[in-house]
Amino acid sequence: MEEEYIDVHEGGREYWLQKIADHIKLRGFRYEAHGDNIRIILERGVTIDFGSEPEGLCFYSRVMLPSGDDHDEINDYISDINIFIKIASIMPRPVSYVVDESMSDYKILNMKRCFKNFEEVINVIDRLYDHFSQEGKNTSE
Repeated sequence: MEEEYIDVHEGGREYWLQKIADHIKLRGFRYEAHGDNIRIILERGVTIDFGSEPEGLCFYSRVMLPSGDDHDEINDYISDINIFIKIASIMPRPVSYVVDESMSDYKILNMKRCFKNFEEVINVIDRLYDHFSQEGKNTSE
């Protein structure tokens, strides 16, 4: 099977993003599309974003880490981190992780994975759907 290269530099970006948005919609995920970014909305507001980078189309997800005296919200943090770990387990390797400490009261763990192959992107979307729909989440309403 011939690989389809995701050309984000020569006008191909919108075409690939539209194909990805169409597949996300077909799978029944809630999503938003803004310009050259697509956001899949998962449980509890945890999101997955697709956007273009020099490396190709990149996937991003983030989760807020507990800080300070957030004892009342600890179960929410645990739930969000569990979702984030599920997403990470679905991603093909390598995946990059960076902690954003730019806001003094909040720390955010960011995950990034870039794709050069359209089939890889579709495979990840399908795996996310299979995983989250088995839990009865994110089916179309």
